[in-house]
Amino acid sequence: MQNKSTLILSLLLAIGFLFFGVQKFGAENIVFETIAERSGLSIFEPYVRIFTGISEILVTILLLIPRTRLMGGLLGLGLLIGAIGFHISPWLGIDVPTIGHFLFIVSCLMTVLSAINIYLLRKSGAKLF
Repeated sequence: MQNKSTLILSLLLAIGFLFFGVQKFGAENIVFETIAERSGLSIFEPYVRIFTGISEILVTILLLIPRTRLMGGLLGLGLLIGAIGFHISPWLGIDVPTIGHFLFIVSCLMTVLSAINIYLLRKSGAKLF
């Protein structure tokens, strides 16, 4: 049952990370534009945006490979904690311009699912290396 649960959670999370990761490679992104503007640090758009997109796609790949799921889960959890950190900071906020609360809610949901997935993976004996 645990293996089936971690498979389902890993697939759901991989879909989420892929969805958000691919979007980082299009035109400028309102999230990273807002952070760059409010922080005064132009590195966020496009450099941190592209790095984040690459990281999210890497997490997707790691979550899809059974042997690397724990590593993908931990990396993904780190990205999600960072996302929530930016959402509760004055640089971005929970209510993102033109998007609203959606990204914050999804980040929180994916964080909870990632933590559960990591717990189940560890309980089933998964190792980092």
